[in-house]
Amino acid sequence: MSGNKAGRPKGSLSLSTRVRNLLEGTEKLPPAIVETIRKAVGADTIALNAIMIAGLFQALQGYDKWAKLA
Repeated sequence: MSGNKAGRPKGSLSLSTRVRNLLEGTEKLPPAIVETIRKAVGADTIALNAIMIAGLFQALQGYDKWAKLA
């Protein structure tokens, strides 16, 4: 335990774990996100492309974790 009482709740997944699950197909993107991606960039976009597009937008908005991944 890190000792950070305000840290991530027990059982929640890290960003890297969620990305891995999406890429492996064990977790699906929410339907609203899938539909938004299809409208924005096309129906054949795989999860990796979707994640990178979303991550780049997040990084540009100043989210440090996304900036470090991008």
